[in-house]
Amino acid sequence: MARTLLFAAALATVTAFSAARRPRLLPRSRALPLRGGALADHSGAVSSLFGNMRAPAALIAGSIVPLGFLGAPSVESGDSRVTKALKKAYLIIALVSLCGEITAIIYSTVAINKLAETTSAPTSSVVELLQRDCELKWLGSNVGFLGGLFGFLMLLGLKTWFAHGERLGRVGACVAAAALTHSCSIVNKGIAQGDGEEWRLAANFFGLTARYLSLLFADAFRTRGPLQLASLLFAAGSVFF
Repeated sequence: MARTLLFAAALATVTAFSAARRPRLLPRSRALPLRGGALADHSGAVSSLFGNMRAPAALIAGSIVPLGFLGAPSVESGDSRVTKALKKAYLIIALVSLCGEITAIIYSTVAINKLAETTSAPTSSVVELLQRDCELKWLGSNVGFLGGLFGFLMLLGLKTWFAHGERLGRVGACVAAAALTHSCSIVNKGIAQGDGEEWRLAANFFGLTARYLSLLFADAFRTRGPLQLASLLFAAGSVFF
């Protein structure tokens, strides 16, 4: 009898101790929301987002150099007008794509460095910090990376056409076009979704590019930086010359 009482007392003690150590679950009404919650430092998460852009942009840039410049097809006297135009377009696409990837790398690198060097005011979410302090850099990274990636797919299709003739070139062009349109569709859906609530930069990639150019021009004329204004003039000159 005494042993039974002692065993029951010990069991009750262990049960009470376990219940005291067991973590309590907050009710749903007290759980912190994913967006618009308590103020916190989200600079680390934003830095990771820019890092997700920088590494692939560097990879694509390294692939464009041999494909777009070292392996660029030369214009020959026997080429038709269409072939000559496509070969010239090939070099332009390679140049624009490479510059886009370099721009994305620079935007991402500067953003990551500034997030580490400076103290950002606390925000309620990652999205709020992006919108408040890094929108132009974020747009520039996305537009540069995605634009260069789309250009890289165009180069693959054209390269197949020039290197293996019209018959196999049609297959390569169709495969590259399928990858290009499918990739663009995925990107457009992601852009249109935004953060899943009310924040959205644009409805598609073209809207994203337009917003980036709008903010870029506004920032250039607001700050009146000589190099930034010169870059816009050079970009305009490349179109008209």
